[in-house]
Amino acid sequence: GNCKPDCSLIRMFSRLLTSNTALFVCDVQGAFTKAIFGIEELINTTGFLLKCSRALHLPCVITEQYPEKLQHTGLGIFGDIEL
Repeated sequence: GNCKPDCSLIRMFSRLLTSNTALFVCDVQGAFTKAIFGIEELINTTGFLLKCSRALHLPCVITEQYPEKLQHTGLGIFGDIEL
């Protein structure tokens, strides 16, 4: 109808419920920081999403692979965000 472009975002976000929504963060580990192109933007965006999910009381699922060698997710990567 006569909806402005941002109305679709409003409709989308109005459907976010803790019963059917979660933030999924996969393998943002310290060892990958030198290998990922645009890592600073990825870290900033992921940090922002983590803060938003906490503010909205949405659950977060954070995965990591082989942390003994690849470091854990969040050890200083996201600054002051507690994981």
